[in-house]
Amino acid sequence: MFSTAMTTLRRMKWVLRDEDPVEAASLSREIRINPLLARILASRGMIDTGSAADYLDPDIGRLHSPSLMADIGRGASRVKEAVEDGSKILVHGDYDTDGLTATALMVRFLKSAGGSVAHFIPSRFGDGYGLSEGGMDHALKEGASLILTVDCGIRAMGSVNTAAERGVDVVVTDHHEPGPELPRAYAVIDPKRPDCGYPFKDLAGVGVAFKLASMLQDIGLEADALSYLDLVSIGTIADIVPLVGENRVMVDRGLKLLEDTDMIGLRSLMRECGIDPFMGVRSDDVSYRMVPRLNAVGRLGDPRMALELLLTNDRFDAELFSKEMNALNFKRRSIGEKVYSEAMAQAMDGGYTEDMCLVLSDPEWHPGVVGLAASKLCEEIGLPVIVISVEGVSARGSCRSPSGVDMISALEYCSDLLEEFGGHENAAGLTIVPDNIPALRERMNHYFEVHEQVMGLLPVVEVDIDASFEELSVESVSSLERMDPVGKGNRENLVRLREIRLVDVRTVGQGGEHLRFMGEREGKGIACIWFRMGGMSDMVRNSSVVDMIGSLSVHRWGGREEVQMKVLDMDVLSGLNV
Repeated sequence: MFSTAMTTLRRMKWVLRDEDPVEAASLSREIRINPLLARILASRGMIDTGSAADYLDPDIGRLHSPSLMADIGRGASRVKEAVEDGSKILVHGDYDTDGLTATALMVRFLKSAGGSVAHFIPSRFGDGYGLSEGGMDHALKEGASLILTVDCGIRAMGSVNTAAERGVDVVVTDHHEPGPELPRAYAVIDPKRPDCGYPFKDLAGVGVAFKLASMLQDIGLEADALSYLDLVSIGTIADIVPLVGENRVMVDRGLKLLEDTDMIGLRSLMRECGIDPFMGVRSDDVSYRMVPRLNAVGRLGDPRMALELLLTNDRFDAELFSKEMNALNFKRRSIGEKVYSEAMAQAMDGGYTEDMCLVLSDPEWHPGVVGLAASKLCEEIGLPVIVISVEGVSARGSCRSPSGVDMISALEYCSDLLEEFGGHENAAGLTIVPDNIPALRERMNHYFEVHEQVMGLLPVVEVDIDASFEELSVESVSSLERMDPVGKGNRENLVRLREIRLVDVRTVGQGGEHLRFMGEREGKGIACIWFRMGGMSDMVRNSSVVDMIGSLSVHRWGGREEVQMKVLDMDVLSGLNV
């Protein structure tokens, strides 16, 4: 289903969006925005001045009332009762950034309201995913009468029953897909419940936690939920949920709060990442700098350090944690690249070339980085991928699928082979008995053969506009920053430049990982960077004239400004010799 030999630089199918120049000009004039920004918004269907203005100015007043969410009133009343009578509440989170920020939000919020609060983050290696037996034991040890889950619990049927048997109530807050039955908890708060009428279904786990905090504030707890939107922005960006609707509003406000956050740990982490809050904090700063460091702790060891960073009020501890997390992130990258390289070599073996879903495993692969390898393989090969780390009599795997391909439904089809699984349509996790891995590969491939009709084709990408060099001034490209926060569902601008000559092609970065070059046409030029394509340097140098697509931004350094393109794909028009 996939080729093992690259003979072209083109990796995607480009579809140019429809554009009406009259509509774009009208939009630019009526809401007074730069013509380049107006062209892109119009190409995305935002031709109504009201919707375009709302998009460019996300208003916190457009958030829905939390009372619209099923079970949230019952859950909030139980939590409020525990706060007011002084009984211990255990906040049970998860080890990824979404779970960590959700835990920090609820712990900080409940403590500020006078609650007696403990917290528990499961270990990826010792406890596994979700509401864990370790969490149950910790609740009893702390004397908790209430467990409040964040970013987990929707499929924890057994654990919720165990808590009830031990006399502990459970209020579940989650955003993952529920199973056929809901857990029999005191309250189950999840916008993806089939009976939940909440208008916005794509909240991250931290977003659902924020909704519960808002509800608690509405029913009388004296604490300010909005003050924690900096945490909400980090967790929402990290979980790659669509940055539209409420998510766009919360992330926009949260990024502004990050610029002047009073959380010592976040300030220290930003310094360690090289983020200058006085220059503004963008979604890319969070996703490419902060999130990998927060995730690295849980991937390689004990995630509690990351949570303590988010909770500490001590500057010394914050600096110590930030530096250790930075070191762990470098280690994670090194281990992840090794696993990715070995998984790719396994995928390129002749026995896998007809597979519609790659199921790869090895006892030497670190379980904390298989998700990174799966993501990269899925992106590069364009097929669903499951990368599994085998550890004795147990194995843990991470699953990734291209957009529009439902991995959860495929795992449901294979559920009798799995110990447990959960996650989202395009990113999930599983545990499995190693002897069942061959059967999983066979079953997954059968599922995708029957249910998917587009496997192995070039991924489709929608291009906003054809851009000319005359439009690419610093002023015009700076206006595109108003599209922030960008991410899934609201991706950054994507333009095509046509008939470009490539000059000064060179590799940059550690080990020559990336490509940097100039794109020129008719005496005008633009600086270009093509990430993770250093291995294609010779092919790019031999490409005389190309069309290319990418996102435009303004690179600022040392008081200077320069327009640059982050290249996404390239189509050779002449000069390639392979």
